[in-house]
Amino acid sequence: MYLLSLTSDSSTYFQNCSELDSYYEAIQMNVTITGYYTFLINSEMKIMYAYIYTNNFNPFDVTKNMLRHNGDFDNRGQFQLTAALQANMKYVFVMTTSASNVTGNVSIQVSGRSQIDFDRICEYL
Repeated sequence: MYLLSLTSDSSTYFQNCSELDSYYEAIQMNVTITGYYTFLINSEMKIMYAYIYTNNFNPFDVTKNMLRHNGDFDNRGQFQLTAALQANMKYVFVMTTSASNVTGNVSIQVSGRSQIDFDRICEYL
């Protein structure tokens, strides 16, 4: 399980030109066995999205390298994201709010062929 907190000190980006900035955290994923993986996201925040990117995440071009995404569209504080991932590929998992000034804690549980290690990315790739 990976735990994170999105706070007013978290990195921000604009989801699109018409929305205010949103907090996010980018996490490097280390996949050792190719297969399908399901990410279960739980949070006290009810307005959030999760994205998986190949190679890197560019906060100035959020559609570039996007592999999969999903969100808490039912405002339940829980949702899933499933993706086919290849061993030894570079993946970045991005957890973000869908509105400005939304903060809170998030837990990410992964099920699949093997354990996935997460390493927080502290700077822009």
